Amino acid sequence: MLRVVSFCGALCIATFLQGCEEVSHPACSSYSKGTAGAVTDTTSCDTACDKGEGIQTTNYGPHEFKGTSGSGMCECVVSDSERRTACQDPGYSA
Repeated sequence: MLRVVSFCGALCIATFLQGCEEVSHPACSSYSKGTAGAVTDTTSCDTACDKGEGIQTTNYGPHEFKGTSGSGMCECVVSDSERRTACQDPGYSA
């Protein structure tokens, strides 16, 4: 009986932790998707969101480039409550 309980506990923990791995994004400095190229500033972030990710600028605000060229992150605004990261350079720190 103890063996069954231990197995069920381990199975529950494994199921709970599934999908908890770190999400990786392409580097902005080498971003290439659709007709969008490297993301280095706000303008190229807008292009990456629009042409690379297929996320148009909405009334929820502009897409946002954070950081600097070579050490940045581009977030696409999907809705009032959702943002999607298009790319993030390894050296970027919030």
